Amino acid sequence: GTTVDCVGRSPSACTVVRGDGPHLLLMGDSNAQMWIPALTEVARAHDLTLSLAVTPGCPWPRGLYVLSKEIRDQCRRNKEDAYTRVIPALRPDLIVLAGAPEQAPEDADPDRSARIRRSTIDTLQAIEADGTDGTDVLIIESAPTPDVDGFNPLDCLAKAESVEACRFVARPSPDWVEQLERDQADASDRVATVDLDRLICPFLPICDPIVGGRVVFWNGEHLTESFSRSLAPQLATYLDDQGLLD
Repeated sequence: GTTVDCVGRSPSACTVVRGDGPHLLLMGDSNAQMWIPALTEVARAHDLTLSLAVTPGCPWPRGLYVLSKEIRDQCRRNKEDAYTRVIPALRPDLIVLAGAPEQAPEDADPDRSARIRRSTIDTLQAIEADGTDGTDVLIIESAPTPDVDGFNPLDCLAKAESVEACRFVARPSPDWVEQLERDQADASDRVATVDLDRLICPFLPICDPIVGGRVVFWNGEHLTESFSRSLAPQLATYLDDQGLLD
């Protein structure tokens, strides 16, 4: 799930797969990064172009920053370059957005929640307004996470007597940010959301650490590269069913 950075370079330096079909651009933080293997496979198999605007620790909504000052500064630089220069130059047909799961309830920190809500709505509306070329938006909802903080399935597998001992119960979906994203999709012809939780945890809300012979999570929040890649066929089917591949 390597990322690329084309700040100060030609926007085409952010393109990792070139094809004759639609142009997809993936944007977001490390939770977007974990979808790079899947989307790379989809792009290669279906003759798509894939570009990346992915920075770990950097959520896709404009003006929304988390974590340390160092990460914030890099996030601000990369994100503003993506929105003001790279996306207008590349003119992708589909922008795929993905972000970290929201662990806190909406009323836990009302100021922070209001910032997230405002920046999410404003960013989606701005993409839509700019998308006179017909840019669609697909938000991949965040992956299931353990309802116990700090549980790491991979660490568990290293020590456990059995695979079953490393199952976890996922937080009930959707969290309030996912619900907000769904509401935005309901109100727009150009925005869609997709819930891939059942691909990740076939027995939701129970999540297995190994599915189809592959280790699913490398920590409590992120998919492994090989598991992400294995989801490419189902992801391609979804994109095709939504008319997002033609």
